[in-house]
Amino acid sequence: MIRILAKIKDSETIERIKEYGNILFVSNFTDIVGVETTKEKLEDIRHLDGVAQVRMSEKGVILGKA
Repeated sequence: MIRILAKIKDSETIERIKEYGNILFVSNFTDIVGVETTKEKLEDIRHLDGVAQVRMSEKGVILGKA
């Protein structure tokens, strides 16, 4: 399983994404949906009409060593 971040254009897209994976979270402020899915279904999500952008979820570092 992989985790992705999908930027969506409308709330109806969330229901379509559910067909391809598990919704982890929805941000109403940034229109970002966190999804757990498979590599095989990643391209299906990427090509949904209501999806503007998809990227892999990564661990972030706010303050790194200088």
